[in-house]
Amino acid sequence: MDALDLQFPDNAFDYVMAFHVVTVVPDPVRMIAEANRVCKPGGRIVIVNHFTSEVPLLGTLTQALDPITRWLGWRTDLKLKPFIETSNLKVEKIYKLNKTSLYTVLLFRKEKNRFVTTREL
Repeated sequence: MDALDLQFPDNAFDYVMAFHVVTVVPDPVRMIAEANRVCKPGGRIVIVNHFTSEVPLLGTLTQALDPITRWLGWRTDLKLKPFIETSNLKVEKIYKLNKTSLYTVLLFRKEKNRFVTTREL
């Protein structure tokens, strides 16, 4: 399945999970938009992925490895904050298993519709 063009209807899932996907797709912004589209209002999106480290030594190391990792099919230069800002989702939690972990866990919640439809009245 193409993460940039999911073949599911809008608002189809309570949970959308993407493990180690964000840095291998050509357009991470489009990927999170698709996850948002198929997630039900009030649902959660869980992402586990590598983002550029804010720990100076690890950040330098991953940047040095970037040409090799790109050749292998993924990128090491994806920054967490801009990725979150483009998601248009509410962040519930961001964490790592430990300080030196390469992977970040992001838990988003898609906000419920703010408007009441005539069907809901």
